[in-house]
Amino acid sequence: MNPSWIAINIDEFEESAISFTYGDLFPTMRYQDNKPYRRQVYTKQEIIKVIEEFEMPQEWNRNGDKGPERYIEVQVWDDAVIQRYLP
Repeated sequence: MNPSWIAINIDEFEESAISFTYGDLFPTMRYQDNKPYRRQVYTKQEIIKVIEEFEMPQEWNRNGDKGPERYIEVQVWDDAVIQRYLP
């Protein structure tokens, strides 16, 4: 199997079909350093506010030496949109 990726506009998903973590889900939920975005799962509207406040993690954590935040992870709970992109 060859790895690949697709880019899908966030607006294609229903609000209830996706959730986000500011960083990888597992370290984000495990770290206990009292950062306000830790141990949280966000809706689309909530993650936009988090990004406005803290910026994209890849902007301030390029080398990974400040924490586990390297990207924003999305959890997709309905694959109907994704199915339209599959061969």
